[in-house]
Amino acid sequence: MVRSGARVALAVGMTNSHRVGLRILRASILLALGCAPVAGCQGYIVIDCSDAQPGADGLVDCGGLVKARPNPTLCEMPGPGNPVSCNDWDACHADTDCTDFANGRCNNDPSAGGCGCSYGCATDADCGDAMVCLCGEGGGTCVTAHCKTTADCPEGQSCVLYEEPQYCSGSSLPAFACTTDHDECLSDSQCGSNDVCAFQGDHFACVYPGCQEGRPFYVGGEMRTAPIVASGDWGSRLTPQVGLCTAEEREALSARWARIGQLEHASVASFARFAMQLLSLGAPPQLIEQTTQAMADETIHAKLAFGLASAYAGSAMGPGKLAVGDALSDGDLGAIVRTLVHEGCVGETVAAALAREERARTMDPAVSAVLDRITEDEERHSVLAWRALAWIMEQGEFHDEAVEVLADEVRSLRRELGGGVARADSVDSPKDGTLSEREMGILRSAVLEEVVLPTARALLGRGMEGTNKRERVSTLDVVC
Repeated sequence: MVRSGARVALAVGMTNSHRVGLRILRASILLALGCAPVAGCQGYIVIDCSDAQPGADGLVDCGGLVKARPNPTLCEMPGPGNPVSCNDWDACHADTDCTDFANGRCNNDPSAGGCGCSYGCATDADCGDAMVCLCGEGGGTCVTAHCKTTADCPEGQSCVLYEEPQYCSGSSLPAFACTTDHDECLSDSQCGSNDVCAFQGDHFACVYPGCQEGRPFYVGGEMRTAPIVASGDWGSRLTPQVGLCTAEEREALSARWARIGQLEHASVASFARFAMQLLSLGAPPQLIEQTTQAMADETIHAKLAFGLASAYAGSAMGPGKLAVGDALSDGDLGAIVRTLVHEGCVGETVAAALAREERARTMDPAVSAVLDRITEDEERHSVLAWRALAWIMEQGEFHDEAVEVLADEVRSLRRELGGGVARADSVDSPKDGTLSEREMGILRSAVLEEVVLPTARALLGRGMEGTNKRERVSTLDVVC
């Protein structure tokens, strides 16, 4: 619910494009009155947990909207693992082999290709600094936490559980964050039918969880983008064939290109952080130069995308403030390699394939020119990511940890594929030839299977030269 003093209601059941239109209208009125435009809802969403009792998971239900975590929890742990019929090259053969984290268990999981280690938690002490233990069936799971209990939040706010969307994979992961005095939502029900409510670094907002072009900007495992506001600063004077589209098609195309603009804008921050990470590792000047050039490329992409979005909408729009807090808080080598794999080796490679496929379908000259530029740049950015990863793995002081992290990331990608790539049936495409959500997911799976995993296998194979046979077979098995 919204505090009675607020004059802005939650945009329940509205699409991204509808909200963009209202924000533009609001900004136009404020500007006409000589006031500064503001982004987002200025209402204050109040949750009441005062009479709630903790459930089996230790969380309290705050009026059915969210669950809050008033105190640390104690989770009941399951029994020993089930390492049945393990192969010689499997990662474990008994629970005693699983010692990387607390409460290790060895289980035979056919979907993962054999016996592997799984870990759980009984208390927060079993998890990392930025994680807490979330109780569930089969014990506790360590999840991302921007707060550990309500005591970590400002007065009047609560530490609540939410689902963080995993873009392109169609899944989500639980996480905790504090409510704020400028949240746009606290549950998916308060967003449009195609949107979800997710934490954006400094507040909760409705975001579109679909798979899109652009290098993502992750902080603490969460993708961040700036809100869309009324602004002509990031636009470009493009003239797509607007007159050939219906009003409904123009609205959909404006929302789509605005979302692409958000992602391209966030990519600038991603590359800025990557440049600092490379400097911290002592990277050669060629990698630094290519990274700073990529920042300039992404700035142009954002302007092109917002230019198309504004042309279709008939009103100027651009990005607001991007929450970059804690973007450099996790600077150890493992975190750098994981981020590079997520944002570069996977994100840029998929982005390049998406842009190339959409370019082949587009008939509008203005849109084709934009996609030509994006395709060329994203392919170059993908190569940069893989070159940077190869350089890191070639450095003796980084080699072992980089190999281990890459192997772990590949295991996760294989689990995402689920043992196979779905094949597309006949699917109608939008008027301008862009891919549907289903087609994007199918293309992503194909890129993972045909490009990302083979490239990772080649790097792992080269990185394991000179190691003993069993260790080499075990590591390579994750991608074969």
